[in-house]
Amino acid sequence: MKSTFLKKLLCWTLALLCVLPLAAACTEQPDTQPDEPIDEQPQEQPDEQPTPQQPTDDEPPKEDFPMFDYVAFTDVDFSDLTNFKEAEGADSGARGSIYVIADKSFYKATGDVVLDYDITKFTASLQGLLNRKTPTLYVDDARESMNWFRFLRSFTDAPLYGMKRENIGSFDALLETFAAQIEKFGIVVWDPTVPATSNLATTVCGADGYLPVMYSDNAASLYQKLIAKFGADIVKMDLCGKFTGKGTVWETDRESTGSAKCDAYVWAIENYLKAEKCDYAHIAYMTDFYPLSAKGSGSYLDKSVYETYLPSQDYIVAKGIFTFDLAMFSDHPATDDPEQRVGLDYEILKEILLFQYETNMGEFSQCIGFPPFPYKYTDQQGGMYDAVMAEWTTVEVMSAYNIAVVADCPGPSSLYNCSIYEKYEGQIEYSQAENRQNALENLPEYDKDTYYVFIYGGDYDAVSWTYHLAANEAWQDEKRGEIPIGWAFNPNLYERVPMLWDVFYHTATDNDFFIAGDSGAGYVNPMLLLKGKRKHSELPAGLDEWERWCKDWYDLLDITITGMILDGNTGYSHHNKEVLKTYAELSPDGIGVWNWPGNDSGMTICDGVAVSGVAQDSGFTRHDKVEVAAQNVVRFIQEGRKLNFYPIKTNIITPTMACQVMERAQAILNEQESGKTIKVVDPYTFFAMLERELTKK
Repeated sequence: MKSTFLKKLLCWTLALLCVLPLAAACTEQPDTQPDEPIDEQPQEQPDEQPTPQQPTDDEPPKEDFPMFDYVAFTDVDFSDLTNFKEAEGADSGARGSIYVIADKSFYKATGDVVLDYDITKFTASLQGLLNRKTPTLYVDDARESMNWFRFLRSFTDAPLYGMKRENIGSFDALLETFAAQIEKFGIVVWDPTVPATSNLATTVCGADGYLPVMYSDNAASLYQKLIAKFGADIVKMDLCGKFTGKGTVWETDRESTGSAKCDAYVWAIENYLKAEKCDYAHIAYMTDFYPLSAKGSGSYLDKSVYETYLPSQDYIVAKGIFTFDLAMFSDHPATDDPEQRVGLDYEILKEILLFQYETNMGEFSQCIGFPPFPYKYTDQQGGMYDAVMAEWTTVEVMSAYNIAVVADCPGPSSLYNCSIYEKYEGQIEYSQAENRQNALENLPEYDKDTYYVFIYGGDYDAVSWTYHLAANEAWQDEKRGEIPIGWAFNPNLYERVPMLWDVFYHTATDNDFFIAGDSGAGYVNPMLLLKGKRKHSELPAGLDEWERWCKDWYDLLDITITGMILDGNTGYSHHNKEVLKTYAELSPDGIGVWNWPGNDSGMTICDGVAVSGVAQDSGFTRHDKVEVAAQNVVRFIQEGRKLNFYPIKTNIITPTMACQVMERAQAILNEQESGKTIKVVDPYTFFAMLERELTKK
């Protein structure tokens, strides 16, 4: 445990020892440009302002203990989660500078959607490179990011505390501020006529440190701007004209696939995956430039920058993650490359996944991102299958190679600043022991006239949805705590946004419970982890590796319930003892298993653990009207089960909506079945009561 008194004593002692040299450093005017920008008073982000002085790569270590009282995490004011307050000394500059740029400075800044795309991709990639060692560049998204910026400065051990905020007012100012770093990094030029090269450039950036820039002969383009500013030597790699779908694939000895798109990924496989230049624990499914290309379906940048996946690229680059965008279907051509032979995208995708599996020695990796179903591969663009089938097939293929999907699905698909958020170190112990004990010691007696309902709060298998929708909407809802909810935040999401869990656990009410959702520590189809059942691969069984992967995350966050195993098209896990035994080890307090269509109750006991089916059409979403949702709940419970236990699957709802729906459902039930009651219980109570009643039978 940290001692606040000792921290304060150390702060005061070191501050007294350092006050004279610090004062001298602040007043001295060097002949050359200083190592750090001159201090200025914090101010709101303006549309334009003078360019901050440039940081250098060799700045001296900064003093960690300025003359301010130590502020612990528990001293933070959590009374208003929408408006955290910075601690005194947060902007002292004792730990260097943090540069802040508003995304309006580069997203939709020019009126040219293609140029905006190029600038946004460049900026996010620059952020990833700059933030690898220490927090340097932060993006103000005009939404929730500045609230989290303040949180990351709200206590002494927070990663941005003590860093002087330097505002960057425009993209041109960004180029000036980091001119030395940009010139040192250099650029990789990608080919807009082969949209896949936009993803190749992201992979190259993460591995080699070259910033991605689209080729253009337009004088106003980013490419021409950088050439004019830095000269032609800024180009370190040029991908233009290298992939034609003919002959031998550039810089390899492999014959062309007949597709320029797939040839590009063959090149990346040979030069980056096989060379082990990419992160071993992740891959990234990121929409490429196609929607904005000459053959694309139109501008998706106009809808929202979050649908481009570009904001997430700071993290992708910082980690050096291999990036792709390939169709998952084996029985028809990709809609963005209709001339390729049937199944080619799928074959290249499997080749990528096999190398990922081998590089990670068979352990579980994670796939960040999601199929871009609004723009490619589905019936929305003339394909054979709908968006749900694209999701299910993608997860199938990934599962067959021991890869869990972090399903950053459109709506919104991405978020800025994870290259900084990931540096946050947890400040509390994540425990649910008290809630669990209270529930298990106070189980009500079973009443046949009562419908016992457990509210599954999903779908939070995506970092983007958990950050934008759970933390910044549902968790701040005024009704939170009035009704028990099992919040199904997949525990592996902690990796990119760990500060959310500190806030979740520290501010949880007695009616907030944390469970795993969508199969556990990542979205997989567990049935495809069984020996001989892997469908898209011939790899050995992966269930043991999955259990090991999940256990670390479950243990970290004290998760003992898996609210829903999601099987897609692969069969129901509650019919498979091997899968259930694995989850019984991980989830000794209860297991939910998705089923659709129909209302298969799936009620059973496995190794002393209660199992319940979770019907796909049992619940409601944030888009439903309260009346419709309430009628659906009543219909579901009136269909009947052998015992009156009904898990209600919800999708991105608020506690206010949950209260309204359940109140209305009770009113409807009163009109139809006199004497019947709906009782909403917490997940521990739900599964413990179910286990007790099943044991009696």
